[in-house]
Amino acid sequence: MTITLPTPKSTPIKKVLILGAECTGKSTLSQDLANHFNTVFVSEYMRTYLQTKPAGYICQYSDLLPIAQGQILNENQQLLFAHDYLFCDTGLFELMGYANWYFDHCPIFIIEHIKKYPYDYILLTDDKGVDWQADGMRDMPYGRATIKEKFMLALKDFGFNYLEIYGNRKERVMQVENLLKSS
Repeated sequence: MTITLPTPKSTPIKKVLILGAECTGKSTLSQDLANHFNTVFVSEYMRTYLQTKPAGYICQYSDLLPIAQGQILNENQQLLFAHDYLFCDTGLFELMGYANWYFDHCPIFIIEHIKKYPYDYILLTDDKGVDWQADGMRDMPYGRATIKEKFMLALKDFGFNYLEIYGNRKERVMQVENLLKSS
């Protein structure tokens, strides 16, 4: 059986992928950047998907395909409304990281598609200054540094450049603004 994901849309819009361990400010940063640059952002589809499941549901390996499909569909849809930049709160790369963490394996179709969905910039959020908050889905209050290290190694393995983002909300937005202005 051939597994396919939606085709990425070709666009002049600069796509910015925001990665990081749980509760490191990815969603907040995505929203702040979209507001700052007067554009839109893509929400983390895994959260949206899992919120449709019964209380206490734990993500299964079989959920990875619909999550991947939903994330890319949302990116393609939001491109229609973006101005200059599209900020993506996670993506297939993040899904791969968590698949490897929780299932010790990532479906090959996700790995194969990661390079087919390029981003102009990749940001890796740090947990410094961001308190961990339980929300019914998060389960690693002490694992954020370990996950960050795994993302850094995987980004290196893929040959992807990235910028580490840290500090308070204003500092994070300024770091990204400086990055985007200098390119």
